[in-house]
Amino acid sequence: MTFRLPSILVFALLLPLLSFAQDGEILSKKEIKKLEQDGELFYEDKEYDKALRYFLQLCEIKPNDPYYNLVIGICYTQVPGEVDKSFPYLEKAKELNPEFDQVDLYLGRAYYKNSQFQKAIDKLNDLLAAEKSDDITEDEARQIITYCKNALELVMDTAENVGVTNMGPVINSSADEYVPLITPDESQMIFTYKGEKSTGGKVNEKGVPDEDGNYHEDIFQSMKSPDDWMYDEDVWLEPKGIDALNTDLDDACIALTIDGQTLFLYKYTKENGGDIYYSKLNGDQWGEPKALEGEVNTKYWEGSVTVSSNGQVIYFSSDKPGGYGGRDLYRAEKLEDGTWGNVTNLGAMVNTPLDDDSPFLHLDQKTLYFSSKGHNSIGGYDVFYSVNENGSWSTPVNMGAPVNTTEDDMFYVATADGKKGYYSTAHGKGSQGLQDIYLVTPDPGRINIAPVAALIVGIVFADDVPSASTINVYDVSKDETAGTFYSNSSSGQYRIALLPGSRYKISVEVPELETHTDEIDLVTLKEYIEVSNNIYLYSPKYAEENTVQESRPMEEAKIQAEEAVAAVPVPLPLPDKEEEVAEAVPETKEVAESPLQKKEVAAILHPPTPDPCDEMVDLSSFIGKDLNKVANYRRLLSAIGDYCADELEFRVQIGAYRFPQNFKYPYLAQFGNADVQDYPDGITRFTMGSFQTLANADALRQEIIKAGQKDAWVIPFYDGQRIFMEDLISVNFYKRAVN
Repeated sequence: MTFRLPSILVFALLLPLLSFAQDGEILSKKEIKKLEQDGELFYEDKEYDKALRYFLQLCEIKPNDPYYNLVIGICYTQVPGEVDKSFPYLEKAKELNPEFDQVDLYLGRAYYKNSQFQKAIDKLNDLLAAEKSDDITEDEARQIITYCKNALELVMDTAENVGVTNMGPVINSSADEYVPLITPDESQMIFTYKGEKSTGGKVNEKGVPDEDGNYHEDIFQSMKSPDDWMYDEDVWLEPKGIDALNTDLDDACIALTIDGQTLFLYKYTKENGGDIYYSKLNGDQWGEPKALEGEVNTKYWEGSVTVSSNGQVIYFSSDKPGGYGGRDLYRAEKLEDGTWGNVTNLGAMVNTPLDDDSPFLHLDQKTLYFSSKGHNSIGGYDVFYSVNENGSWSTPVNMGAPVNTTEDDMFYVATADGKKGYYSTAHGKGSQGLQDIYLVTPDPGRINIAPVAALIVGIVFADDVPSASTINVYDVSKDETAGTFYSNSSSGQYRIALLPGSRYKISVEVPELETHTDEIDLVTLKEYIEVSNNIYLYSPKYAEENTVQESRPMEEAKIQAEEAVAAVPVPLPLPDKEEEVAEAVPETKEVAESPLQKKEVAAILHPPTPDPCDEMVDLSSFIGKDLNKVANYRRLLSAIGDYCADELEFRVQIGAYRFPQNFKYPYLAQFGNADVQDYPDGITRFTMGSFQTLANADALRQEIIKAGQKDAWVIPFYDGQRIFMEDLISVNFYKRAVN
């Protein structure tokens, strides 16, 4: 909300012809007038910290001037971390000029910004009851009251398990950092910066260097530390400006495609009113930005955008006429000629009479995060999310505290696995300066809605050299294109996002090499998986002269996808009679791919009657829980980590492959040889150790992970047969005693 500068004619007392500065220097009325004008210019430009310098100097000359006290109080409410300093000045302004009721608006605003919501409501209600204010003042007062009431309701629903952490001095500074863009594997962050490192330094409106001017926006990037001995843990490295994109004007990043090869930017000129641009990555160099072609950009402001994980749809914000008010969110589709068209407004469920901005569409292509001043915002922009089911958007949900504050909370992005979020805000806890970037764990929009998708990442090799490629994905089940992705021309890295419920045909094209096509089945995928899959393509001559990898473009992806499907818990009832098992246990892929036949399942789930035990833990609360979630697994480990039973053992699985000859693990030699077993489903599984309790097996799992094997699981075996942990829970660990 922008405060209008109070009228000097209405509010200020007359200044004398001569005044004394603090050092005794006599200032003329003309010099004082110049200080006022300079301060007011900065105030009108919302540069409140600069305006403060002038009005504090004026207040030293005339400490009892009500106008100076009022402006200083207002400025302090707008400077990060300084709202507490506003109250003495605002209260003094009211004391010096009791008839100027508009002071109550600013006092109410200060209470609100200081999270004293009820005091703000009371003060503003007194202002409205006096019926002495103009319509604009009353409208502002009513809006702040609405924010305060929303805040009081949302504070009651604060998510205590959600943490908001400042990214710290490596990423943030005393300047502005905002619009974080994160690659799906969180290896890279691109963000917008505005401060002393900006290209061109401070300039005025004419672009001329000026100490009292402003910095322009630049685009910076930071890389996550490499996985090697130099770093004890993953850390973000010192950000660097992207010189190929930064100019003496404003250059802001606003979106990144999932493969990391296209960056969307915002650029403003007086002619375009602010438009969306894009740049393509060639190796490690970004190309010249181009205005987005098609029907998206207009002569009005278009300043935020997000792109679907298949690259076929964008959502953007615009203040063009014909919307619901202020900035609205729109949808556009990629047409056959590569331009963007079929623009539609998202409608009244999402858009409000106020501003709606900074959209972000999750990898699942149905969860939309955005910021809004409407709905039940607690002030300025709040972060919301809405889910599109069957073509309709759900009622937007406020992310609540601690994510949302009384400031502008914007540019929220969620990680592919839905476990984290990043966004920018001012005045947040641990603030390094102005707008800062924050990490949110867990993502409040995902606490009860886990994403379901497959992220496939890897490197494309052409004749064993990392290569650029075009990866076309076709949805066989829906008979439609599912997206086109690109690998980087220098690193060969690629990323593909696929949704569940379909079978896909994936074609990998490298110039002058034969196109390789493979399929992957995700029809029954029920959870988020991240798959590592390198792709090797060879020319006939190279393959003839060298020892080469077998060309199986999606082999690893298919194996891991199949395992993910097989790992999904299937409720298995406990029959009273063994002969009923064949009917009770459905013919599912999970059971069919298990090494157990139906009679073996019956034997495992219907063991001999156990000996009586003194103390037992009821495990019914774990039935149906997703044990891939850390919280659930830790709770299970705490509850039954020391349980044991005859014929029950736990082993640590370190790998499962259809082509086991490619799996090498010399870094695990300290743990001994792995037990290697071929299973009827065609998958060879590698396990280590044999323990009576889950706790002991998990201790080995942790050591194996530390040694470098990131994928390691504890697998139960009963009477030598591999079973699912969920099945073991369903029979309450056979009701055996605790060690």
